[in-house]
Amino acid sequence: MTDRTWSLLLPAGVRAIPVDLALVGVVTALTALSVALPVVRDTPLRAVLAVPFILFCPGYAVVSALYPDRFRDAGSTQTTERPDQTRDPEASLTVLERIALSFATSLAIVPLIGVTLNVTWFGVRLVPVVISLCLITGAATVLAVYRRHRLSADERFRIGQRVTVESTVATLRGENSRTDTLLNLALAVAVVLSVVSVGAAVALQSHAAPSTEFYLLSEDDGRMNAEGYPTEFTAGEGQNLTVGITNLEREIRQYTVVVELQRMAEDNETVVTNATEVDRFRTTLGHNETWRRTHEVRPAVTGERLRLTYLLYVGDPPTTTSTETAYRSTHLWITVREGGQSRS
Repeated sequence: MTDRTWSLLLPAGVRAIPVDLALVGVVTALTALSVALPVVRDTPLRAVLAVPFILFCPGYAVVSALYPDRFRDAGSTQTTERPDQTRDPEASLTVLERIALSFATSLAIVPLIGVTLNVTWFGVRLVPVVISLCLITGAATVLAVYRRHRLSADERFRIGQRVTVESTVATLRGENSRTDTLLNLALAVAVVLSVVSVGAAVALQSHAAPSTEFYLLSEDDGRMNAEGYPTEFTAGEGQNLTVGITNLEREIRQYTVVVELQRMAEDNETVVTNATEVDRFRTTLGHNETWRRTHEVRPAVTGERLRLTYLLYVGDPPTTTSTETAYRSTHLWITVREGGQSRS
């Protein structure tokens, strides 16, 4: 059975998608699954998919949407990449230019997503970054398919154009000056270094030592921030804080959070003279899962330089809790005044 006969088994809508854009869609979908599915997200498959997805797929989809037509030489209807022919300034990209520009565009898109997410309550975390990249890549791919189908069959870009040694050398040498050559070589080096860097980062992350992230967040205009925590309290009046846990232990863990308001020794702020339990939480998380809990802190004791301490335990905590026995801990220094007392 020929490849063309096999293609007839696919739905008409699927057959209409160009092969290169279909591959981008497949890599995007597989990457999303490798992050979402517990069975595969801790395997080398995620690292294998992450490098092309991050460094190439978003840029290729955007470039394909901007340049749906194939490269043509001036005055010719045949696609070619012979370096001795004159390039039409209005022509589309050659295959090598399309590939190089895809890497460059991806390298521009990924940091912009990081900056954007950093000012939202999502934060720069794995899942929001992957979802954002998938949405951008998917939208650009759909637009690219639409724009290609608006062109005649002989005008559309398609896989199959030859990339020869001569065409590669010609593209790297540039068309006009030594500056073009240096810029093209610099871009090629940047692409290689980016591939190596991202691949190494993904590989190191997958082999990183098991750990648990434990942190506090405060809310400001609906956004969660790791700053601007409340430090002035009134006895009997509550203020909200959010405690968060991210399990990176590569196995299911049961956690207990103990919240204490601790009074410290006057001459030594590391010695606890009295501790009152404020709250306690329990949760069970799988690997790479995050849990957050917003709760109201309502101190019952007053004083200055009190330490609001969050103690994290794996499993059940001991009878006597402290920062020494906790798996992780974090704290805030707060002042609790009596009701009706003015704040200075």
